[in-house]
Amino acid sequence: MQVSTAVRLSDGGLVVVDAVEGVCIQTHAVIKQAWQERVTPCLVINKLDRLITEIRLSPDEAYERLQRIVDEANAIVSSLQAVDFLRAADEAADAAADDDADLECAPGGRLLCERRRPHRSRCECRLGRLTRLRT
Repeated sequence: MQVSTAVRLSDGGLVVVDAVEGVCIQTHAVIKQAWQERVTPCLVINKLDRLITEIRLSPDEAYERLQRIVDEANAIVSSLQAVDFLRAADEAADAAADDDADLECAPGGRLLCERRRPHRSRCECRLGRLTRLRT
């Protein structure tokens, strides 16, 4: 609860990831919470010395390990962006469907709007809903 309050009061946040441990479940939760609160996250990779002293990685292996951490963090942010995009697309589709619900099918397959003016596209009525055919 204290983290949530602090996040709401800040302009940005540091997401600290251990170089050896990598991205963990808590990292997902922190990035998701920052995203929901519209706080810009900044990734900080901590304890780089452990890559050399403890697990004795070569420079190329250390670079690959760090690149994987950055890629995993970016994948989390990308998935959150995709969810927001799909949610916005669903809302737009629902709004468009609501607009089409106000239309009636005229004799001969023409669409009539609320003002009962015919439109050029053809339609097909299914279960009381209007569906437009592409012409």
